[in-house]
Amino acid sequence: MGAHAYIEWERSRTALEAIERLAADGVPSIALETVRDAPLAWDFAFPSPCALVLGNERHGLGPDVLAACAGTVQLPCVGVKNSMNVGVAFGMCAHEIARQWHQRAAHGADALASAQPCAGAQGASPTGALALPRGGHAVCAPESGVPSVPI
Repeated sequence: MGAHAYIEWERSRTALEAIERLAADGVPSIALETVRDAPLAWDFAFPSPCALVLGNERHGLGPDVLAACAGTVQLPCVGVKNSMNVGVAFGMCAHEIARQWHQRAAHGADALASAQPCAGAQGASPTGALALPRGGHAVCAPESGVPSVPI
């Protein structure tokens, strides 16, 4: 809806290329994917900054992209389906990331003491899409056709 005209953004050929470039800049990538034993988004301590990696609604993220990410989180799904619309999933997870960052800013680092830390805080699928916040900067891996937006 025109937000691209107001933020700096760039495009990467692949999700792996973007993840590697961000990792070199010290920005960990967190995959949002239905994966066994992955914590729920609200049980995970999202580092600031971080990149949120989402896959295609049908195929999700490939094992190479998941392996390149510093962590993986999931959203709860009940019933027959084990996934949801990628735009809805992004919005839900982006809200949780923003909530945590605001809570930490208001109440300090101990505000999320029970959440699991991101192992890569310091340090595939050709259909993967990225939403990579970078201080108002978004990076897009276009192969999925899913737009990336900053959080």
